[in-house]
Amino acid sequence: MEEEGRASTPDGNDMETNGVEEQLGIEDDVRDEDGDEVRDDQFYEALFDMVMTNRTRELEARRSSSKEMINKLKGLGYIKSKSIEEAALAISRSFFVPSDMQDEAFLDESIKLNSLGITISSPSVEFLSLENLDIQKGNKILDIGCGSGYFTTLASHLIGKEGEVDAMDIDKEVIEMSKSNYKKVFSKGIELSKVNFILRNCFLPVSQTTLYDRIHIGASLPESKLDDILKLLKPSGILVTPMNEQLVKVTKNKEGIKKENIISIKVENLELPSQSELNDSIRSVERERSRIVKVPFTYFSQDFEKLINNKELSDIILIVEDQPIYAHKVILGARSEHFRAMFFSGLRESRESSVTIPGISFTTFMDILKFIYVGDLSLESADHAIEILNLSNYFKLDRLKAMCENIIKESIDIESAAYLLAISSQHAAMQLRTFTLEYIMSHYDEVSVTKCFDELDKHLLLEVTREACKYLKSV
Repeated sequence: MEEEGRASTPDGNDMETNGVEEQLGIEDDVRDEDGDEVRDDQFYEALFDMVMTNRTRELEARRSSSKEMINKLKGLGYIKSKSIEEAALAISRSFFVPSDMQDEAFLDESIKLNSLGITISSPSVEFLSLENLDIQKGNKILDIGCGSGYFTTLASHLIGKEGEVDAMDIDKEVIEMSKSNYKKVFSKGIELSKVNFILRNCFLPVSQTTLYDRIHIGASLPESKLDDILKLLKPSGILVTPMNEQLVKVTKNKEGIKKENIISIKVENLELPSQSELNDSIRSVERERSRIVKVPFTYFSQDFEKLINNKELSDIILIVEDQPIYAHKVILGARSEHFRAMFFSGLRESRESSVTIPGISFTTFMDILKFIYVGDLSLESADHAIEILNLSNYFKLDRLKAMCENIIKESIDIESAAYLLAISSQHAAMQLRTFTLEYIMSHYDEVSVTKCFDELDKHLLLEVTREACKYLKSV
């Protein structure tokens, strides 16, 4: 039998029901033969609706409070950029504040978490730090003293999926809380970058140093330790940290180090490792390094690029537009079937010290030669790729041909589709041809009235017609 004046809500929790009939417009004092109150389906349906309505109002109130806080911070100049405003609207501070302190979530005040011995920074300090860090998409960020995870999560949203954040703290419980809060936001489908939660003191040595575009510190950095932190910062990187009772912006550039005071601030000091912790870490790093064999990076392609048009060690001169280009038969023959046949099949050119390459500009041939020597080429535009496409066929360079096709297909639109179909057919660029035909089928009504479509030869027009018939049958 239910306790008088209470009912179970749909989630299984009890709630007070005295007087609820009056609110719901339901007759009261209906009892069974034992004298117990009877609640019918109408009562519970109405009660459920009331509970859900109250929860919706609570959520809307929370959102409203978040917007009010953000508007206030904008008015005071703590939030200036559109990207940071959008991050603030997407990621509510309430996710990072304990449930029993939610009434403080949207106040511009720091929140002391006595159970963990940490303080959640005020929103104004968090957003002022973000503004001064000037975070860009793809940045690698270090957040020292990640606390509740609010700054970490805002930063991970700002840098996008291509960026990465290392969130560091010395307390395991703090790390777990920060990670849990980050996951709450991630579960809402909000775009966040990868975040690595690291349990470590930032001043302890590591075997391999990671460099960061931006560094944020939540606690006060001793000025004597500033150089240690700057060693972790990339050239042109930015550090924002409390230091000497100021929030300080430190920029690392070619001219040196530039320090700017932002606002006065009093926060707890960063905890420094003890000497015994430092000694243990040094020994651990030394042991780890002793197990590593460093293999130097290979500069193979750069070394081969130095051989292009280099008279030293060359054994053939290629004449293009009356200009000599020094080359190496073995490299040309190994990379191109065209040159292999020319120099290693008993043809007359194999006995000559120089060979003329007709019908090609000097600049374009140097592009081809660069690809032959280093296996890569920067294609600046679709027009450039179309020019190289024909030569990739002539010199039998299949990888270069596919690279050209990939660049060209990105430029396709209604006006150019028929032209690109003709180009791909002319140069037997089958991947581009298949892609272009599919595009034309998907946009047939628009493409078929363009000038380039009218200029297609009859064989291509017939093929397009056949493909259109197949496409209509499959739809």
